[in-house]
Amino acid sequence: MTLKDYMHQLIEIVEANPEALECEVLAATDDEGNQFNPVYYSPCLGNFVNGTFFVEEDNTPPNAICLN
Repeated sequence: MTLKDYMHQLIEIVEANPEALECEVLAATDDEGNQFNPVYYSPCLGNFVNGTFFVEEDNTPPNAICLN
């Protein structure tokens, strides 16, 4: 999913339910959604390579956004 797709879905939620802006944001702990935790960290722009996310420091163009 791209950030564009993600934002579009968030905008649709907020347009249909403005009160959602006051809701707590959660993240599933696994793919099946067996447990959820609050999101504590702000989104971060960086790079995702071979299963590892890192913030690039040598001006490499970012390719991912970590949401939590």
